[in-house]
Amino acid sequence: MRSIGKKAKKIVIKVGTATLLDDRFKLDIGKMNSLVEDVVRIKRQGTKVVLVSSGAVGMGVGRANKRSRPKEKHLIKAAASIGQSSLMYNYESLFRKHGQLVGQILLTPDEFRHRGKLNTLIATIRTMLYKLDAIPIINENDVVAFEENTFGNNDILSAYLTSALEADLLIMLSDVGGIYTTDPRKGNAELINEITSIKGMAACRLDPSTNGKGVGGVVTKLHAAKHLRSSNIPMIVVNGGQPNVLSRVLKGEELGTLFRWKSEP
Repeated sequence: MRSIGKKAKKIVIKVGTATLLDDRFKLDIGKMNSLVEDVVRIKRQGTKVVLVSSGAVGMGVGRANKRSRPKEKHLIKAAASIGQSSLMYNYESLFRKHGQLVGQILLTPDEFRHRGKLNTLIATIRTMLYKLDAIPIINENDVVAFEENTFGNNDILSAYLTSALEADLLIMLSDVGGIYTTDPRKGNAELINEITSIKGMAACRLDPSTNGKGVGGVVTKLHAAKHLRSSNIPMIVVNGGQPNVLSRVLKGEELGTLFRWKSEP
């Protein structure tokens, strides 16, 4: 059993595109509903939750009846614009069934580089959590982001946000079971239960490619974990398709890969 999940009172949950969409870039409403029910469950048990959700570009691709994620910059931005409204509509509708208030926040790296903007962001999220009992649902503002002013993906955004909020834990919901010794799609892969140092990352020899729906992957998750090292905040990468995965992680069940930093030997 892991005590980290049991002790976490304020957490950031990052939801990957593949956790929400099917192979045709259509929203799997059953998966989203299960996620929402699990978030509501842990919140009612006293955990404050901030949700970082990918999926806008993918949903826009699906709504436009395209078969693959576009490569042209402005098509990606247009897809994000189309998909973001659909993403939030579905989240809001499902959370409303449980009487849960949610709010949307779209971010760029500027909010973390400028002290005044960062203070405003933190104050707003704290107000949502502690005064309005609302769940912030956060995504990168892909429509206005550009090469010099982008996180690149929500793995990095969620790490920055977790650190800024001084959260107790970052849980990354992925389409794989965690971090492996090699690409699990190629066989002979072993799940790494825990990583405690930069040197420990040497055991990760994954192909940095993605499944084609999003822009994340193991490389960006390792970068996110490194960012949290300076704040000494743990991170867990786990398969978001497992039943009640959030509740199980917070109860201490050893799922996925835990990043828990210790002093380098």
